[in-house]
Amino acid sequence: MAFIEHSDAFDLAATLESGQAFRWLREDAQNDGTTWFEGVIFSNIVRIRQVTGGVEWDASPDSETSMAPILRDYLRLDDDFPAIISALEIDDILSGVFAEYTGIRILRQEPWECLVTFICSA
Repeated sequence: MAFIEHSDAFDLAATLESGQAFRWLREDAQNDGTTWFEGVIFSNIVRIRQVTGGVEWDASPDSETSMAPILRDYLRLDDDFPAIISALEIDDILSGVFAEYTGIRILRQEPWECLVTFICSA
């Protein structure tokens, strides 16, 4: 199991269940109360959960070494989220949205997946 450290406000469940992607399945554990998500990122089957200080994950067929930067990019964990919010808070509407939906990230999906998701949600 691999780990990606992340300290900014980030809510994996809210991000994956926000309606921007439909290839994620939520799996609530019976005993330990953790929530896992299983999905596909760039032809890799990924199993991921949020834990204190970051996300724990496993992927196949790519190795952890090659998949870690892809996962960070997909979840946009390297974006300077506080700077983005600061730049956009001048707009009263957006400022309210950020307050209401703290932790949701816009996924960096494959263009085809993004297009199909957009059409299906319309």
